[in-house]
Amino acid sequence: MPENSSNPAIRVGDCRSDQRASTRVALALADVRDEDVTSIRLHDHIDPDALDLLFAPRHDGSERDNGRVSFDVDGYHVTIRSSGLYTIEPPR
Repeated sequence: MPENSSNPAIRVGDCRSDQRASTRVALALADVRDEDVTSIRLHDHIDPDALDLLFAPRHDGSERDNGRVSFDVDGYHVTIRSSGLYTIEPPR
């Protein structure tokens, strides 16, 4: 489950798990918004399959070492880094 940063308004977690990056982000957004995950329409903001491929290991099994993607979901700013770390910042 995601962990809070020192700033309680920012959610920080790790996408490296047995779940896809899109699933982890959708679950974290649902938690931050205190909503059911079925209400998170991630596909309206980013292609979940493309997101998962961006952060999946390479074909040879090695981890991706550079890169990040940022996007907004209903005012929340989401950033995922190739290290697996993600942050979710609430609307300002």
